Amino acid sequence: MRVLDRLSIGALLLLAAQPILPLQLGALAVIIFAVVQIARAVQLRMVIERRSVLLVAGLALPFLLLAIASLVATDHGAAWIVAERTLALAVLPICMLLMPAPPVGRTLVLDVFSIAAVALGLYTNLGFAWVDPELFMATARDFREAFAAHTGIHAVYAAYYFFAAALLQLHAATERRSPLRWSACALLVLFGLLLASRMPIIAFVGAAPIILFRARAAKRPALIALVTLIIAGALLPTVRERVHEAWSTPAELPSSVGLNSVNERIAVLHCAVDLLEERVLIGMGPHRVRAAMDACLAPIANGALADGHHGPHMQPLLWWIGLGLPGLLAFVLLFGLSAHHAWRHRDHLHLAFLLFFLLNCLTEDALDRQWGVLLFALINTWLIAQAPNAAIGPDRP
Repeated sequence: MRVLDRLSIGALLLLAAQPILPLQLGALAVIIFAVVQIARAVQLRMVIERRSVLLVAGLALPFLLLAIASLVATDHGAAWIVAERTLALAVLPICMLLMPAPPVGRTLVLDVFSIAAVALGLYTNLGFAWVDPELFMATARDFREAFAAHTGIHAVYAAYYFFAAALLQLHAATERRSPLRWSACALLVLFGLLLASRMPIIAFVGAAPIILFRARAAKRPALIALVTLIIAGALLPTVRERVHEAWSTPAELPSSVGLNSVNERIAVLHCAVDLLEERVLIGMGPHRVRAAMDACLAPIANGALADGHHGPHMQPLLWWIGLGLPGLLAFVLLFGLSAHHAWRHRDHLHLAFLLFFLLNCLTEDALDRQWGVLLFALINTWLIAQAPNAAIGPDRP
């Protein structure tokens, strides 16, 4: 194996370990991977297929639009920061779909990601059990804040790591009938449930049947797994608290008293729709969205939500408000082209991952932070590059 091949594999596996990497190291891994892939492409004299170019162009469109918007923005620096966060959406498809993919099996990369997610969960939860076991009986907010303080990772994005890895191990377990992989999947689901993020749980429950009930999958283990998930979720205090909060909160704009994660999202959605109505076609510029949201949120709940951090909490809406209809089109193409590829290759794992991430994009600006961008760009692009029966990359399901 060539030196460049080894370097390419090493950079890819480093990127796959992103659940335990600092954000700066994750970004550095993308840069290293890109440099090595370019060198490999020159060495191997790659030939680019037109079909691959069209697919990559669709996947990279969000970054391209944000980069163009930064050139015409009044504040180029602020606009570029927004674009830069999505750079991996363009770099990884270019480096894995237009250039020769790293010569490593599909499963190894996915397993490294899963192992890193397990390590993150064990490090955090065993640490809590040793230092402050009462956290496991605390409120969901307290547990999530403790998790973020302990790891530096927002709890919602950590839930994405856990449940995405659980989907990967669920697929591997049904393929190989492996007790170890079933155990890893169960552990990852438990870690995700402890964080009590509602949509990641719902998204996992919605995506898992695509894997569990596909052709030749054992129906009995599938039913047992789903029932176990429901029972485990019902028994956890944090999950019960979050479900009760969702059902008991009135669907109205909040006051400063009784502010919670449900009516907070009602206020955010109210302001997002107001902003969208002002610039439906051309958008207001992606770097101006949060400031405009603050201005709208200031009169609500005595300004408690006007903290500079609130987007629409809905990824397609964020790009629509910031970039206009082209931003919405970019979101549709990103998931539509990926889903078409997965469907064409009958890749149930890829379809499940896309549904999982799409559902999460409906309640979170999941592709506006590097945690979400790196997660989606890596898994989505790798599953395309290593699709079963595909001409792109080796077939190693």
